[in-house]
Amino acid sequence: MALPARSRAALIWVGWIAALVALVAGLVPFRETITQTHVSLLLLLVVLGASATAGFAAGMTIALLAFGMLSYFFELPRNVIDVPHGVDLLELFSFFIVALVAAQLLTIARRRTRLAEDRAVEIERLAADRARLAERAEEARVLGEANRMKDALLAAVSHDLRTPLTTIRALAERRAADGDADWALVEDETNRLSHIVRELLDYSRIRGGALPVHLETHAAEDLVGAVLREVTPRLNGHVLQREIPTEGAVLAARFDFALAVRVLSNLVENAAKYGTPYTPITLHVARTDGWLRFAVRNEGEPIAGTEREEIFEPFVRGRAARTRIAATGVGLGLAIARSLAEIQQGTLTLAVNESGFTEFSFAVPATEWETDEADDTLVRV
Repeated sequence: MALPARSRAALIWVGWIAALVALVAGLVPFRETITQTHVSLLLLLVVLGASATAGFAAGMTIALLAFGMLSYFFELPRNVIDVPHGVDLLELFSFFIVALVAAQLLTIARRRTRLAEDRAVEIERLAADRARLAERAEEARVLGEANRMKDALLAAVSHDLRTPLTTIRALAERRAADGDADWALVEDETNRLSHIVRELLDYSRIRGGALPVHLETHAAEDLVGAVLREVTPRLNGHVLQREIPTEGAVLAARFDFALAVRVLSNLVENAAKYGTPYTPITLHVARTDGWLRFAVRNEGEPIAGTEREEIFEPFVRGRAARTRIAATGVGLGLAIARSLAEIQQGTLTLAVNESGFTEFSFAVPATEWETDEADDTLVRV
């Protein structure tokens, strides 16, 4: 078990004091045959050792003890506490000055050595960090290149698939109109595949920043009406209930009309797919804190807390989507919807309450409209 730092320092001090006492005890029997200069040099070695291992305070403590022992045991008259004078005083004073300077120099050297060691450790750590950062940068570059190639491949494949799918759909529509059930099935599957291809193409265009955006001021009621016309054939027995305030100022916001229709249509169609069958879907519009919010609410299986952000990631489908045979797709709908909301300077969020209601909220910056009293038409502000 390692000793605490203070305990180790105390042991070092005690060790050097013991070494000094042992050295003096060993020299005393020979003090008649050795000179005071030799004794001073030997004592100075102990002072240097204490300074090098324990620091300046230990070195000076040993130096003072050595000064006293040198004066008591080796200066004439010996074994007497007396004030030295003449040459003896000069020798003792020289010993003390040399011990003091040596202790100070060794302490400075020790401090610089420790600082150099710390800097070497820090340099090694920084070098290791730099190597890790370089490795991560290379991984990021490779991943970025892979993503770029993936997006390019998606765009190329999606674009090339559109022409044959259009031809197949036209043929299927013509045959299905004659009452051929097989061609009617081909038509349905072709429409589904066309929808997937469109999502892949749109996703790659959004990622590449190639999707045009036209931000203009529009009335909320116009947008809701366009969404209703778009989703009515795909409500699967649900009823879309619209909640738009009819009193007060006209609710309006700045957004791309076509892209906003896509966002809300996607949310309503999702509610029709995954909501409890034949329950109403609510499209609520309200202005709050400078935002115009379109909230699509439905009753259905709750979305787990761990999935509430994951479902907005591309190619990720929630548990409800994975367990329903009729729910087809590749997991791009919500990812595209959020991306479309963000490029319109808006947001798309999800809220789930304890009673089983799921609410997707599409918000865009609100603007003001005023009515022209002459012809009762709306004028943008």
